[in-house]
Amino acid sequence: METWLTAVDGLGLDADEMLTAIETLRLFITGAVLGELAARVAGLDMDRWMAGQGSYGDAIVRGDRYPRVARIMREAKGPHARDRAERTFAKGVERILDGIVTG
Repeated sequence: METWLTAVDGLGLDADEMLTAIETLRLFITGAVLGELAARVAGLDMDRWMAGQGSYGDAIVRGDRYPRVARIMREAKGPHARDRAERTFAKGVERILDGIVTG
């Protein structure tokens, strides 16, 4: 707890805001770790999952039922990056920290 509090000390947060900040970051990290563990236990990495989508993914992109999902499937580059998990995690932590600092 001391290490977590040290990380946010000096940001102008009151005690409750400090606790909220470290809990938000802790929950994000815990969720990322649990997701990674679940994928490993299932033996399903992102490449296998994406390959398994096949015609279902194609139907979403061609259809009009899920326009936002289709747009993301067409435009997003992140899911195809080799380091996607690391980049997603780093960007998530960065956004959380930016939000803590800017309040």
